[in-house]
Amino acid sequence: MCARLSNITVPRQRRHSRKLNFRPPLPRRAIVWFPVFSDAAPTARIQRFRAEHDPQFTKIAPYVALVFPFHANMTLAQIASHVKRTLAGWPHIPVTFHGVESAADKFALLMCELRRDAVTRLHDKLYSGVLKQFLRDDIVYQPHITLGASDDDAHFNRIMADAELLFRDTSAATLRNLSILTYHADGRITVDETVTIKLV
Repeated sequence: MCARLSNITVPRQRRHSRKLNFRPPLPRRAIVWFPVFSDAAPTARIQRFRAEHDPQFTKIAPYVALVFPFHANMTLAQIASHVKRTLAGWPHIPVTFHGVESAADKFALLMCELRRDAVTRLHDKLYSGVLKQFLRDDIVYQPHITLGASDDDAHFNRIMADAELLFRDTSAATLRNLSILTYHADGRITVDETVTIKLV
């Protein structure tokens, strides 16, 4: 339909409204192990150190990442089902932690020593099937607990020196379960489900 103005025919303007469909970002998930040490001393030592040097201290307990954070259009139930299938038939894994190493000149890491190969095989197995696409082949997997981090070179050197002195003893724990984490947009990290290794 047109509107007439004097002798000029002017097309009426049509208003086009476009409905914007804002989708929330995909959740970031991770699969980790929270070591429970054979005595309380290692946990207390790690937590005292992390309280000073680890920005994630207030958000999450000491952990070993088996699957690093990834954005996935999968439900928690789907991820948990994959973890349960992966753990089926696995034994409990006795692990020791000893020695401190640096990563990217930023992170101080308490390294897994005894049964490191077994933990690495479990990591590789978790990255099969539905999680295969999320494997980062630019990282050589080394199971560890993050003790601290800093972007300042001088500060990081002090962190490493302190860690090497403090973590000379060997600490033991047994891998009996894995937990699925969610990293939320507001910075929170939640433990959404824990899957236990069931011995046959």
